[in-house]
Amino acid sequence: MQFPSISRSVLQPAGPGGTVAGRPEPESDELPETTGRGSYHYGIARMLILENLHAQREAALACQGRTGGAGGELTLDEARELISEKGYFGVQQTLTRIVKFVVAIAGNNPAKLEQVRRGIDAGYREVLAMGEGSMPELCRQTHLAVRYKLDAWAANLEVALTGQGGASA
Repeated sequence: MQFPSISRSVLQPAGPGGTVAGRPEPESDELPETTGRGSYHYGIARMLILENLHAQREAALACQGRTGGAGGELTLDEARELISEKGYFGVQQTLTRIVKFVVAIAGNNPAKLEQVRRGIDAGYREVLAMGEGSMPELCRQTHLAVRYKLDAWAANLEVALTGQGGASA
């Protein structure tokens, strides 16, 4: 089975949004002044969530008999399998892939974690814009689960680095 591909034309900025998982989204996709590889973490996280949620969205649309592009290449059974609870683009497998990767690239660095969070939110907004503000519930659940896992990881990181619990946890 081939997985849906993503057209590079969908990689346009989506613009500002509201809140995600109770945290305000950045007002802009622009990065703060950083040196070194700070923007690398933002870009990698953005592309990772963008590609995964876009493929999830396409499979979910194919299950509804609608297509938004590559989803038209999937059969109904393939699409259902992909987004099933144990499927490659199901919430748990997608969450695991994204979180493992972004935690690895952020390391134990809170500044890199913040870049990753901003990238995750920017990618989500871009996928949301592709659907003109409409998003399958599966994609929303995945995004919230990723944010929840990153928040939990950040709280554990703060405890490990300072020996104290976070004020926001």
